[in-house]
Amino acid sequence: MDFEKYPERARGCGVLRVHDYGDGDTIIHDGEEGSDLYIILSGKAIVRKLDQRIAELTPGAFFG
Repeated sequence: MDFEKYPERARGCGVLRVHDYGDGDTIIHDGEEGSDLYIILSGKAIVRKLDQRIAELTPGAFFG
């Protein structure tokens, strides 16, 4: 799957929003309520719990 093309496709459908996050940005905290689904389009996201690294998410992975 070509994840590099997803931002344009996502904007075109009108129901998805594309956000850019920088190194070290927190996207969501454990236990927070939310209604968003996050899909990694490029780069990676590190999942931490109690300051311990428990996973690394790469393009195509999702959470939320």
